[in-house]
Amino acid sequence: MSDEIGYGKPPKHTQFKKGHSGNPNGRPKRRTVMEDLMNELSSLITINENGETRKVTRQEAMIKRLVAEAMSANMQAQKIIYSTLPKPKVIEDKPVKFKLKMGNPNIEKKAKLNYFKQEWERLDKELNENSQNEGAD
Repeated sequence: MSDEIGYGKPPKHTQFKKGHSGNPNGRPKRRTVMEDLMNELSSLITINENGETRKVTRQEAMIKRLVAEAMSANMQAQKIIYSTLPKPKVIEDKPVKFKLKMGNPNIEKKAKLNYFKQEWERLDKELNENSQNEGAD
C-alpha cells in the first residue's frame, strides 16, 4: 500500500496542496537600523525653553543643543553644522567676448577697462549711498 502513514509520510489530507505555500505571509521582514533610528528621532520629548515647556521631536532637541554648543564656541559642534550645510555653488567666470568689426586688440582692452571702470563707479556709488543712509538713521 502506497498510502502509508509514518515518519516523513503525513496523511494526504494534511499535506500542503499543490501550488499553495505552507507560509502564505512569508517570513516577517526585519526592521533596519535606519528605521529604528528614524522612529527614535521622531518620538516626542518635553523640553524647557525660555521658561516654557514644549513638546518637540528628539531630532529637533538634538539640533537645538548642537546649535547652542556651536554658539558657545564648541569647535566640534561648529564643524558638524558646517559639514551638514549645503555647499555653495561656484559660478564659473566666463570670459566676456566682444564682437568687434575691427581687428585691433587695443579696442577690446579699452572696452574691458571701460566696463570695469563703470562697475567700480557703480559699486562706489552704492557704498556711499549705504553709508549715508546708515548715518541718517
